[in-house]
Amino acid sequence: MVYGTEKPISPRTRLILVVVLWIVVGIPVFVALWLWAGWWSLLLLAAAVWATWDYMKTGDMFSQVDHSISHHIHTGEDGESRFGKDD
Repeated sequence: MVYGTEKPISPRTRLILVVVLWIVVGIPVFVALWLWAGWWSLLLLAAAVWATWDYMKTGDMFSQVDHSISHHIHTGEDGESRFGKDD
């Protein structure tokens, strides 16, 4: 049996997380950048909006990596349970 696996974040939770982060961090940072750098801040804003859209569409980037390097893969526990070798 595999312990410690996490469920992926649901689309609704991702939406709430993105809205809160944009309100708390994103908007103030980009207002400060606009005052400091002017039009150049729009390049960074475009990249941030694209990254946000990509995160909303596909979810996190690291769940596949975390699963592949997690403990139960290296110890073979996942393979044993799949092939019916559990005790």
